[in-house]
Amino acid sequence: MKRHENGLSSFPRYVLSRGARWYLVIALIGIIVQLIVFKQLYPFADFYSDSYSYIFAARTHLEVSIQPMGYAWFLALFHAITSSDTAVVIFQYMFLQLAALYAFFTFLYLYQPARTARNILFVFLLFNPVSLYLGNHISADALFTGLSLCWLAQLVRVIQSPHRRQVLAVAIVLLLLFVLDTRAYYYLLISAMAFLLSRQKAWIKLSGIVLPLLLILPYVLYTRQAAREMTGAPQLAFANGWQSANNALHMYGHIRVDTAALPAESRELDSTAKAYFAKLPAGFDGSVAFAEGHYFLQQLDAPLKRYRDQHYKLTNDYSRVLAYGKAATVFGPYGRYLIRHHPGAYARYFMWPAAGRYFLPPLEKYAMYNGGSNVAAEPAQEWFAYKSNLLKPVSVIGQGKVLGLFPILFLICNICFLGCLLCLPGLRDHDGAFQRTVWLFGGYWLVNFVCSVFSGDTALRYQYFPMLLLLAAVALVADAVYKTAAEKEKQLA
Repeated sequence: MKRHENGLSSFPRYVLSRGARWYLVIALIGIIVQLIVFKQLYPFADFYSDSYSYIFAARTHLEVSIQPMGYAWFLALFHAITSSDTAVVIFQYMFLQLAALYAFFTFLYLYQPARTARNILFVFLLFNPVSLYLGNHISADALFTGLSLCWLAQLVRVIQSPHRRQVLAVAIVLLLLFVLDTRAYYYLLISAMAFLLSRQKAWIKLSGIVLPLLLILPYVLYTRQAAREMTGAPQLAFANGWQSANNALHMYGHIRVDTAALPAESRELDSTAKAYFAKLPAGFDGSVAFAEGHYFLQQLDAPLKRYRDQHYKLTNDYSRVLAYGKAATVFGPYGRYLIRHHPGAYARYFMWPAAGRYFLPPLEKYAMYNGGSNVAAEPAQEWFAYKSNLLKPVSVIGQGKVLGLFPILFLICNICFLGCLLCLPGLRDHDGAFQRTVWLFGGYWLVNFVCSVFSGDTALRYQYFPMLLLLAAVALVADAVYKTAAEKEKQLA
């Protein structure tokens, strides 16, 4: 596999070279034009429930909240400069697109794919409508996806063109990813895999594995202590406890729970769950009602919100966040206990349906603009200094139609990628670095699949970066297969 060996210093020169410069010019023009047109159609940012928890955490300078604190810190920092939601959207979209451009040029620089593969990568990385909707959303999704693309590019460099400076670069990106979303915990495993697959000194490999942990540890300790002071128990984000209980309750109707063996603080919650399932009508079809995987997070009469409402007074925004956090100290141990003691039922009744959702990820929050409403809630109106609470999207349902084909595209990417793994043994790769990189992609695919199915994080916004990674892998492997076949044909001739 032909690739550059001149080190990182020549990368900027390559980007400005004649062959790559046109991609840079077209990309920058295209990014700006796409954004201008999009903001004519959607002049205001898009919101959903988590958006308001981020805004509240930023406004009140909380140390721990429902979601990880990274995005709330970002909003607070941005708000110190401007209250414009358009400025936030522009930054998020530009960051995501520039990260995609960096990943694109990294692939070109290291692998020099043929024109067809280059153009496929270029179009899907830089002219993808999903990026526009991510950038327009008041959530961590755009920043997380952009940082994930930077992380991917760095890991490719670790294997293809290793250098000591990559240890610090990877560690910093991982820290930023983790404070945005604790889903990045398994990125640590993939990063360790990349350093182990690289050909460099053992101490550099060890540094690459350990340094991210050392950088993340202070944030973890600080946040857990802040949560202990606020709720009575250490937590990284209150949503984690709710998610564990929600996932476990999806199998509750198919297991027997010994209430006496439960953690003491969970017994009342279990009694509430028993009463709830006992009252379900005879014709209740859990496979339909629970199909999206977050039924117990949404239903007001389901055990989780009923328990919260019975035990905590919800008088203002802070009391709601506090109640969410205190309830999580009960829900987390309860959910983990059920999953730990009934792994077979959990795999059958939660993970198996989640696997189906993984391969055809639901649009979820991205199916409709602002949850189907053209009215902004009061916290958003105040934070972004809107003159009116009326939002003016071209359509509240249009984005669902635009994004509707992407779950199918994700399924196709998965199938093609698994097929590409079968082609690896026959590729010409003079030092094996390209094959090691593709196996790294395979490791990411497997770990992401298992973690997504286990946690239920299967929505398209969670699988957008994996889709881009798989598409890049397919394009590069297909290009390598074509070049290998051409070389063999040339030798035979």
